[in-house]
Amino acid sequence: LVVISVEALVREYGDEVLARRLTQRGLDAAWLQPLRLERKSLAPVGIAAAPTASGQAVSSLLNLLFLPFVVALWVFTGGLDLIVDMTAGEKERRTLEPLLATPVSRVGLLLGKIALSIIASSIVAGLWSLYSLGYLYLFSVLPTDGSERVSLAQGVAGLGRLGTAAVWLMLLMVPLMVMVNGVMAAICGFARSRREVSYATIVLQFLLSGLAFLAVLVVGTAQPGVYALPVVGVLVAVRDLWSRGIAPGMLALAWAAAAGYAAIAVLLAAY
Repeated sequence: LVVISVEALVREYGDEVLARRLTQRGLDAAWLQPLRLERKSLAPVGIAAAPTASGQAVSSLLNLLFLPFVVALWVFTGGLDLIVDMTAGEKERRTLEPLLATPVSRVGLLLGKIALSIIASSIVAGLWSLYSLGYLYLFSVLPTDGSERVSLAQGVAGLGRLGTAAVWLMLLMVPLMVMVNGVMAAICGFARSRREVSYATIVLQFLLSGLAFLAVLVVGTAQPGVYALPVVGVLVAVRDLWSRGIAPGMLALAWAAAAGYAAIAVLLAAY
């Protein structure tokens, strides 16, 4: 603390000496920086979260790099262990065979198990979303770079955009979680014990992390085909939704593709 204090005082004194010498020669501080770069964010397009300032997109660096990994983490948070316990665990306890003997279809039985897993995951993701919404709303109403604080009406409008983005976030997360749970249930159906499932879980975690990294590598405006890719399409759509904005048609495409992959995963697990 002493060293930091002394260094701060020395820097402050040096700035005073520099300002005095520049004034004596009729120069200002801008003379020391002949070239200056200014960074401006593009205005959001389509559906987007609230901007940080008028016509600017939210915290693009954080959302472009960090959000895909957070969404991939949400998929493994909360309820994925439940689907393992309700499939491989029931096989070990020998309670799965009586369930399969009931008149309930295998797809219906599997959807019931996945629904419980998604509820647990959604609670965790919902709490994270509320926390993120509060942070982004606070970030959007605070003045930056000497700009004036936004008005109450602008703050309410920004909160509405945040709510719309949050709804789309959950809509995109549901088919993604159904697909991952369906793949995990299919793996549990082939596995002979929960130990084998644990190995597959590690591989699936690395796979999702790699797909999140691919989503980060997609720079600029993504092509429509990117939004139709498994997992990557949802991650890119969520990233664009909370940064530069995304067209409603591309959001619908990402959701429809994710729903299709989720249906395939459920049918595979039921088989």
